[in-house]
Amino acid sequence: MTDVLAAYQTLETSELKQWYMNAYETKSCLGHKKHDRNLRLTILYREELEKRGEAIPSREDIDKYGKFNGEGSS
Repeated sequence: MTDVLAAYQTLETSELKQWYMNAYETKSCLGHKKHDRNLRLTILYREELEKRGEAIPSREDIDKYGKFNGEGSS
């Protein structure tokens, strides 16, 4: 997770949105610590997207493009 935290602020916006969707999709897991880690990541990614003035991906986009355990999730 340290690598993710070091890199997310330097990502292109499209890649950051993908990371957000992947972490959001992964936070639905049953593992308590895994859920918590990915919840924290979605908050960080959301804050960074908001700083950039970008729209947050919708639930429909997350369902369509988010990948469980995809890049940017933990």
